[in-house]
Amino acid sequence: MTTYLYIIKLKKNRYYIGSTIHKKRIKDQVNQKKRASQWVKTNTVEYLCGFWDIGLLEYREAEILETIISLEIMKKVGLCNVRGGFFTLTNTDGFLQTISSHYTINRFGLKNIESLNLNFLKSDLVFSDYKMTRLVEDCLAENGYLSRFMGNSVGF
Repeated sequence: MTTYLYIIKLKKNRYYIGSTIHKKRIKDQVNQKKRASQWVKTNTVEYLCGFWDIGLLEYREAEILETIISLEIMKKVGLCNVRGGFFTLTNTDGFLQTISSHYTINRFGLKNIESLNLNFLKSDLVFSDYKMTRLVEDCLAENGYLSRFMGNSVGF
């Protein structure tokens, strides 16, 4: 089945990055249904920034890709404003410990973990949807993924 990568814009300049093989899961997240992630339930959803068809991926591969995208977005809007991939804890202290742990022992399984440049601090930059879309597409391409932007509405 096709895997979809998606980004949800939340209030207070926060974001959630996820992946799924079921489009309905994206809709459930946006509508903050019972099965939505804790980060999405804790914050108010503004809208779906977009979702991409990223092809046939194993769960772990999709999770690593989510993590890479999450880190790139964290660089733009701040560590504490983004959740996705390996970083889903809503508790800030636990979340920061997770970041440190994954970075220190390279749980990403990436060859050039230093290139992720995790030495960045909280930022409150407003990041436009267009820039977000370009960032995601550039990051997907740099990591060798062919993707197709599917829009910002799941449409059922």
